[in-house]
Amino acid sequence: PSILQAAEVHQKIKKILFPSCETRYGYKDPGLNKVLLKQLHAMQLFLWLYIDEKSPHHGAWTATSEAAAFCQEHGVWFAHWL
Repeated sequence: PSILQAAEVHQKIKKILFPSCETRYGYKDPGLNKVLLKQLHAMQLFLWLYIDEKSPHHGAWTATSEAAAFCQEHGVWFAHWL
């Protein structure tokens, strides 16, 4: 996918993970189970590494997935899942 498409998905995942409170201060609990939360956080990190211009893996899909898996303390199998 393009950088622009990945950035759009990154923003959508952030809205799922961090829904705004009505008071505009902080976030409310998204109400998701822990496994799904962990997976969404991993995908958010992966997409951030992919779209961030300062990242050494900017725009490199495979290298980014491996770096994100490493950051999550997982191996190559997790990179394939991302």
